[in-house]
Amino acid sequence: MNKIIIVFLLLACTIGQGLNAENLTQRKAIPDVVQYVLNCFAEEQESKELVLVEKISGYDEGQISKLGFLFDLYKPLTMGEARGLAIGLTNNLLEKVNNNEKLKNYLSNSPFTVNNVVMRIRLRQKDCGFIYPALGNIAYVSVIDGKIIYDTINSFTYDLDNLRTESFADAIKIPITSTSNAIFSL
Repeated sequence: MNKIIIVFLLLACTIGQGLNAENLTQRKAIPDVVQYVLNCFAEEQESKELVLVEKISGYDEGQISKLGFLFDLYKPLTMGEARGLAIGLTNNLLEKVNNNEKLKNYLSNSPFTVNNVVMRIRLRQKDCGFIYPALGNIAYVSVIDGKIIYDTINSFTYDLDNLRTESFADAIKIPITSTSNAIFSL
């Protein structure tokens, strides 16, 4: 009798997990229009020296709360150049997302703002090694939750060390220098 009850419970759990997994897959599937916008944006940036590593999307219950990318760039940047690149990429992504009428149905808020963007750029050397702080360079520039974060790699511990964090709103008020202007247009 106990064996029959155990088999029945296992069967019920297995069926329940199968149904939950199916529903989870359906809920987590990213709509084609979202994939299209992400792919188009990534292709545009790859033609401008940035190498796509990963697409990021926060999609849950039919709503997109975050969109972004992880890129590699094979050259060192100054703080001004990194700022210009972060601002340019973020504004370009926001423009593409907010101007797409089909995509608006899936956004958790419209218009999408800098708080909905996750953008991370790894600065690397051609030999795939990171550009180390001993050279005085930035290793990562990120846009997360409305802030631009500049990180370097500690040459002793290889941990990330924060160089500077600034709000996106403050960063766009800083004049773009002529050296960062070329990067900004990426």
